[in-house]
Amino acid sequence: MLWLHVGQAVFNHAPWGYILYLAFSDFIALVAAGLVAAKIMESGRASNLGVVGETLH
Repeated sequence: MLWLHVGQAVFNHAPWGYILYLAFSDFIALVAAGLVAAKIMESGRASNLGVVGETLH
């Protein structure tokens, strides 16, 4: 992801300030989305552990 944003500044002569801001904000958004997804998967798995007789998929 970072390489795509930095490549825009190098090859298309885009302003570096905006490109660095864009790369940083995309990184923060992906980290936040990953944390939310991990929390959802963790809570879903924890609720299924107490069930007996069902298959976990």
